[in-house]
Amino acid sequence: MQGTMPGARRRGRPRTAWMDNIKTWTELPVEESIRTTEDRDKWKKYRYVHGVAEREREKFICQVRNKTKD
Repeated sequence: MQGTMPGARRRGRPRTAWMDNIKTWTELPVEESIRTTEDRDKWKKYRYVHGVAEREREKFICQVRNKTKD
């Protein structure tokens, strides 16, 4: 026995979807973030003003450090 049923969900916390990360990082609705990224100049200004790239980098570094501790 494998301990799972066909069609049943996995145990534990659900995986985070890519779009959920985008919403968290940009703090914008999905439609608005898509429109913003389509205009390169607008996106660069948004990233600079809101520090999106810096927050992404810091979160990634924290995740890597936490994985290496385990």
